[in-house]
Amino acid sequence: MANRVLELYRLLSNRYLPPDELRKLQESKLRAVIGHAYENVPYYRSLFRSAGLTPQDVRTLEDLQRVPITSKEALRAAGLEGALAKGVDPAS
Repeated sequence: MANRVLELYRLLSNRYLPPDELRKLQESKLRAVIGHAYENVPYYRSLFRSAGLTPQDVRTLEDLQRVPITSKEALRAAGLEGALAKGVDPAS
């Protein structure tokens, strides 16, 4: 519970960051999410590889445009094993 309150506080305080600092924060979080997805979710690793991308190719918000759009049908076709991150229990 305390972690959630702290995270909410951080999110709310980000509203007051100067635009350049906010962008740096957004891009840092983007890199973390992209890296996690590539390393832990088979579907996204395959999506990146088919587009000729690695996580290092997506460093900025502009780079995100290079990542193919994911459809609901593609995620369904990947199934739970392909669409869930390593260590996630499909039953939860």
